[in-house]
Amino acid sequence: MYLKNNTICKLFTILFFVSTQFVVFSQKQYSFEHLTTKDGLSQGTVNDIIKDSKGFMWFGTNDGLNKQYGTNIEIFRNNVNDSLSLSNNLIVSLAEDKIGRIWVNTHDEELQFFDTDSSGFYSYKVLFPDDTNSIGKKNMVYKLYYQSDTFLWVGSIGCVFKIDLKLMTIKKYSYHCANIPGTEEKITSIIEDETGRLWFGSYACGLLYYDEKTDSVLHLVRMKPSSEQHAIIPAITALAIGADHNLWIGSFQKYISILNPKTFEITKFVPYESTSTDSFDYFRLIDLVSDNDSSVWAGAIGGNVQIINVFTKKVTSIVKNPNDPKSLLSESVKSIFIDQNRTVWLGDNGFGVNLYFPYAKDFGTIVYNRKTTGTLQFSSIRTIFKDKSDILWIGGYGGLNALDEKHGLLKEYFKYLPVYFVYPDKKNDDLLWVGLEGGGISLIEKLTGKVIHELVADENNPNALVGVNIYSIVQADENGLWIGTEAALNYLNCNTFKFTAFRNNDITSALPNRRLRSLFIDSKNRFWVGGLEGGLAMRMPQSEKFVSFTHKSGDNDSISSNTIYCVFESQAGEIYIGTHNGLNVYNEETGKFKVFTTSDGLPNNVVYGILEDEENNDLWLSTNYGLSRFNPKTGSFRNYDDEDGLSGNEFNSGAFFKDKKGTMYFGGIDGITYFEPKHIHDNPIEPKLLFTYLKKGNDIVKMIPSISQSSEIMLRYNESNVSIGFEALNYYKPTKTLYAYRLSSVDTCDWIELKNKNSIEFNQLRPGSYILKIIATNNDHVWTKDGISLTIKVSAPFWHSWWFLLLFTFSILAITYVIIYFRTRLVEKQKVRLEKEISVRTEKLKITNEHLKTEIEERTKIESELINSNRTKDKFFSIIAHDLKSPFNALLGLTDFIVDEYDSFTEPERKEYLNAFRTSIREVYKLIQNLLTWSSSHRGYLDFNPEYIDLELLIEENISIAKQQANKKNIILLTDILPQAKVFADYYMIDTVLRNLISNAIKFTMRGGNVTIRINDKVEDIEICIIDSGIGMTEETLNKLFMIDEKSSTPGTENEHGTGLGLILCQEFIAKNNGTIHVISEPDNGSTFSITLPKKDMNNL
Repeated sequence: MYLKNNTICKLFTILFFVSTQFVVFSQKQYSFEHLTTKDGLSQGTVNDIIKDSKGFMWFGTNDGLNKQYGTNIEIFRNNVNDSLSLSNNLIVSLAEDKIGRIWVNTHDEELQFFDTDSSGFYSYKVLFPDDTNSIGKKNMVYKLYYQSDTFLWVGSIGCVFKIDLKLMTIKKYSYHCANIPGTEEKITSIIEDETGRLWFGSYACGLLYYDEKTDSVLHLVRMKPSSEQHAIIPAITALAIGADHNLWIGSFQKYISILNPKTFEITKFVPYESTSTDSFDYFRLIDLVSDNDSSVWAGAIGGNVQIINVFTKKVTSIVKNPNDPKSLLSESVKSIFIDQNRTVWLGDNGFGVNLYFPYAKDFGTIVYNRKTTGTLQFSSIRTIFKDKSDILWIGGYGGLNALDEKHGLLKEYFKYLPVYFVYPDKKNDDLLWVGLEGGGISLIEKLTGKVIHELVADENNPNALVGVNIYSIVQADENGLWIGTEAALNYLNCNTFKFTAFRNNDITSALPNRRLRSLFIDSKNRFWVGGLEGGLAMRMPQSEKFVSFTHKSGDNDSISSNTIYCVFESQAGEIYIGTHNGLNVYNEETGKFKVFTTSDGLPNNVVYGILEDEENNDLWLSTNYGLSRFNPKTGSFRNYDDEDGLSGNEFNSGAFFKDKKGTMYFGGIDGITYFEPKHIHDNPIEPKLLFTYLKKGNDIVKMIPSISQSSEIMLRYNESNVSIGFEALNYYKPTKTLYAYRLSSVDTCDWIELKNKNSIEFNQLRPGSYILKIIATNNDHVWTKDGISLTIKVSAPFWHSWWFLLLFTFSILAITYVIIYFRTRLVEKQKVRLEKEISVRTEKLKITNEHLKTEIEERTKIESELINSNRTKDKFFSIIAHDLKSPFNALLGLTDFIVDEYDSFTEPERKEYLNAFRTSIREVYKLIQNLLTWSSSHRGYLDFNPEYIDLELLIEENISIAKQQANKKNIILLTDILPQAKVFADYYMIDTVLRNLISNAIKFTMRGGNVTIRINDKVEDIEICIIDSGIGMTEETLNKLFMIDEKSSTPGTENEHGTGLGLILCQEFIAKNNGTIHVISEPDNGSTFSITLPKKDMNNL
């Protein structure tokens, strides 16, 4: 008869405690991140830790001062060639004052402070040049404490200094402790209680306090012992004010004294049991710090770490576990610091810093360590089961291990064999079914490992197991098991131990072909069979036939893969299938599958195991890249990897289990990850952000104040390769911090994600003012709401200034005048020459009548050219006298007004008048541009370079230019453009034509109207129509539209001016390009200008 449960528990417990190979575990598992010399720390003995007001961490070590911000560590050491360097590398104590100076006490050197603006270290005598105390050298310093935003208290030997940083005075307080044993009267700790009283702990003089009434430091000799007589506290090493308002006092003894500051009643509390292998004298309590909640953390050399609840006096011991990489670095703690978020830094006595984060994921791990035999003995896990006695059975590539509740190794079975599946025996809790890869299935005694039945494949026995690899087991009924192998689905009769095998035949043709990894019977008694090949099959109750579900290429409603790892039913009755290509959800009504993959948020498409959190019904999935928590209601995923505390990222199929307490276990190639889902929370703390540097080229710009304290920086317009650094002061998993930025004059542009990059490079920003805004995440990708901002002002070059624009305008006008003057003289000379030539030819005509007709025609032609030249001259002078006179009068009047009244203008008025000035200049520039273009055309100086032009691009460019003009009059620009329409013409000329016609259409269209640009395909030509809803033209105006002698500038609907040459240019340029132009218009019905241009090169035709 087999042993009962309670017998097994007792025997396993006896085996565990008598074994010499066991692991010591603390009351609660605390996981620590580590900061060591490998991470950039200067040295491993950390004597003091502070966090400054900006959020930087400071670590004082035996070899340098360390400043940590995010992922960066800056080290300060003594440099004999630098007078502003640290005086000594051995740091004893640190403190920060109100204005951000870091006060540093080094060994055998004067007290110093670090100035953050200049990044230099200065002796305190820079502030107190007349002081003769030589603090730190003659009077060695052991402790610094900053009080009430004013006083820096300095603990020395036999005295205390009060440095008043407001009144800039120093006062020395000597104390004496006669009749108290001890020779070294140094101050080891300073703290202020809630009443404002300052307490001092010393080696030889016990407890002292500052009496404000007498302005003296006194020795506390009258204390009221509550239970044991120990009024004299020897060798005080640490002080803390707990949440119970009491003063907690640490000493060299293995107890803590608790003093009521009001009644002076004192009690003794013994929390320590040293685990050090050294002598008793080696034990020293070094630091006590309150977490401002309910606990006091105590660190000691040789005593590990104790967390004491100040109200219940319950002690949680944190012991170094050599098998746990996230345990303490060593058994000795030298310093403790706890910030306002209750993040704890423990300075080690030789190995660096331990960081405990209260919002860390509470993932536990069971991992193989080849250096120890007291826990799991292999890495790759294939099956997990926890029995009713809370014994954890773990199988994998290394055998079968039985672990107790604290994961200590109880027993090893099937050592070195691949155990693939473990399943409880329904009839006897003392027995266990064990499936092997390549070795069949065995029924064993849990206590002894004795094999009761070994069932293996035998080709000559029709009732034997078919297959040698046991991939899955499930209870079929009261008398039997379903067993999946690589070759068949087997039914085992547990009474006769005979097998019935089901292969892919007529009845079970829908069964997967090979390697049946998942067997599952749901709440409706449906039997699900999943294979690593062949897909999924399901048999309804009372039916012998299976229905097959396989992946069909191109069918999004089919199952996503034919490799099935698990089948799971949620409490809501939904069937989930983990496959090699995502998570599938089966729809019973339609028989279709909904698939979730990495595109939906999964960390990896290979889903090995599925378990349900019964509290909120989330599903937990093990994958090939970590764990994922799936919310079926929202369809969202929250992913976790080894950075969050998992044993590894790659998990295995079949290795998942949830015990009766709700604890989940997932196994992979690196051991087991276990947790209670209710203890897995995201970090809600937003990281503090700071700008860290401004770099130009490869050189960091020194700024006073520093860039972290600046709100604005100035750059020149031609500065390139400028970079700005920033850092999220996130000390827990800082490598998981993400950043994003936006640079704009308003806060409406999109955020640009930088991933883990914490700097931005700029190259020649345009002149103007920009706002750079940075946001970041914590380790759980919670984004900061506000972020940090920096205004960047880029100066403009001199040619953007108003005086340069004015000078440039006058220069253009002068050049235009000179051109017109010399052109007129040329015309006059040409006229004289022509007259002489006509006279000569007239004489010749008298002689020979034969050439009379020819000469008359030539004279008429020459006279016509002369008339046209005179008209051109007259037109130029008319434009100069009329069209250019008005804008220049406005310019001169506005200039005189600005010069006379400049000092009386407000800044907005100055900008208004300068904008008016700029508008007038632009109008003049536009007039001159048309004049020069027309002049160049008539003189033959204008190049003609026909090419194939993409009209769509050209029109879009001109619309973009005209938008500002249209927007001023609320005119809508519309297009009806044929894609890829091309013409063969001179790009510059057609661009000028379109620009003039669109501008004219806007000019003569009333506010709120519209202008349409349309392209029509005319077989050999392309027709471009510019249609406006403007004021239109009379027939008389149309007849004179392209006549230069009749043309003059006509004001627009809002008195816009022009030269009158625009349409003349258009006609000439269109004709030059083998095109035509015509106009249709009626008064008050708008106008339509149509131009045609050839599609191909007409000359080649």
